[in-house]
Amino acid sequence: MPKFSKGDKVKVNLSSHSIYRGQTGVVDGNPEKYSPVPKKASGFWYMVRFERNGLHPAARFLEEDLEMSA
Repeated sequence: MPKFSKGDKVKVNLSSHSIYRGQTGVVDGNPEKYSPVPKKASGFWYMVRFERNGLHPAARFLEEDLEMSA
């Protein structure tokens, strides 16, 4: 079951190695399921859109790289 839904405001947590670390964005679309090893643990990818220098770039993050933001 996905932890976040389209439109949720999320923050990229400190364990991420992204240039977006510590920034807040909005989940932009439905999560995509992934499984690194067939029939083993799985998780979800999320596209997150940011407001940055007047642009609205989006980046993809694993569920564990995100936390809910107020």
